[in-house]
Amino acid sequence: MTKAETKAVVDIAHMVWRGAMQYDAGIWFLTRHYGMEWQRARGLMEFAMSAYMTKELEGMLEMVGEKNAD
Repeated sequence: MTKAETKAVVDIAHMVWRGAMQYDAGIWFLTRHYGMEWQRARGLMEFAMSAYMTKELEGMLEMVGEKNAD
C-alpha cells in the first residue's frame, strides 16, 4: 500500500468515525479513486475502524480511571 493510500484510508476512517461519511461511501471512494479491489478496500476500512474504536475505548477507560486497573 502506498503512502497516499494509507493516508486516504486513515482520513476516510476518521470521517466515518465522526459521522461525516457513510462507511460504504468510504469503501466506494477507495475503489473509485485509488483503484483498490472492493475486498481490499473493505478490509482496510475494517482495520482502520477497529483502530479508531480501540483508541476511543482506551480514552473512555482513562477518563473513568479503569485503564490498567487489572
